[in-house]
Amino acid sequence: MQEQRTAGFVPTLLLRRRIGSGGIKMVPFCSAVLFFCLFLLSLCSAAQEQKLVYTIQRNGEKVGDLHFQKFKSGTKTTYHLQSEVNVKMLLSICVKAQEQSVYENEVLQSSVVLRQVNGKEKANKQIHNNGKGLTVSDDGEKRELKNYLVRYNSHCLYSTEPVYYTNVFADNYQQFVPIQKVADHHYRVTFPDGNSNDYFYENGVCKKVKVKSRLFDAEFVLVSL
Repeated sequence: MQEQRTAGFVPTLLLRRRIGSGGIKMVPFCSAVLFFCLFLLSLCSAAQEQKLVYTIQRNGEKVGDLHFQKFKSGTKTTYHLQSEVNVKMLLSICVKAQEQSVYENEVLQSSVVLRQVNGKEKANKQIHNNGKGLTVSDDGEKRELKNYLVRYNSHCLYSTEPVYYTNVFADNYQQFVPIQKVADHHYRVTFPDGNSNDYFYENGVCKKVKVKSRLFDAEFVLVSL
């Protein structure tokens, strides 16, 4: 049977610490343990990670997965998305995507969107904060967006409900687009080409995305936190 101790129990073990050459000071063992626990707590608070896994469904059938990761260390926050979709229409189509954005002090510093269709690169879009705005690159063609400050981009939509935001920077389109509140915890983002995403939230985290596009409709359903 495991030994039970009363709430008033205090460990009596002591650690010895030398003080110069004059003698030895006895330090309570519990103080050393407390210091170690506080050290571990400081590490946990300095680095925080969030992972979300979604199944991608079309017509009620699973056609792929999306993995989301948010990693925060100090003043730097990194978002990473990885997805793969396999669908059969007239032909079999496999779409793989990798996306990443990096924030420093809650301001976007860089963003990358890479997408392949059946093994061939279809999108390579990059964004860099140049201190005066954004330098954007779309398949090698660069342009400047002056006086652009991004605090909330499309990657943030998965981990943070846009309660206080009326627009979002869409990395794939490299521009701001409006956020429409449809109902409580339900928001719609409409893109320049007419495609749209509906986001549904629970406890601040996106639990479902309804995607409407010219190719096909799909749903991202959260399956793992």
